[in-house]
Amino acid sequence: MILVRHGRTAWNDEGRLMGRADIPLDTVGLGQAEGLVDRVRALAPAAIIASPLTRTMATAQPLADALGLVIETDSRWVEVDVGALEGLTWAAVEADFPDFHARMHRDPGGTSRPFGESDIEVRDRAVAAFADCMARHPGESVVVVSHGGTIRAVLAWALGVPLGEKWRLIVDNASMSAIEMTRRGLVVRFVNHSERYFRAGNG
Repeated sequence: MILVRHGRTAWNDEGRLMGRADIPLDTVGLGQAEGLVDRVRALAPAAIIASPLTRTMATAQPLADALGLVIETDSRWVEVDVGALEGLTWAAVEADFPDFHARMHRDPGGTSRPFGESDIEVRDRAVAAFADCMARHPGESVVVVSHGGTIRAVLAWALGVPLGEKWRLIVDNASMSAIEMTRRGLVVRFVNHSERYFRAGNG
């Protein structure tokens, strides 16, 4: 499974929590989506699955067009429901929701956002979607276009990393990460393969 994070949005650029807000890609994000085509084509995916939000569908569409595939949608790949934190910066969260901020530091995996989800809930729904997808596509590559928080939760699960440590996993906009099912179990092939990183001359 190749996990692709959607391209950039204006809220990404401004450092705002997006969650379920249906914010479209900005001009940079649209270019990033086009830039994914050759990298994804080289992996010869048999299917493309996307969260139903506008930003993920717009990232998936150039891939589907280039590969002659129809995008399947699965709401279990949607972004974390951040509830009342929607649209806030982390500085505003700390100022406006100090009790939540403190609980999040004590139990980052199990603490629910105000009127939203916990990371445990996100992980459980995304892992169920992962398992269903792998069962339907044995021995095939599949691209899933999803969101930063959801992808981190699945990668943490695959690596056996506590959810509270998932922020150590960098998942840039328009990056690719890959999980492979092998005879010995799950293997994380790579994390955060992105044009931004490679353009910086980091390998």
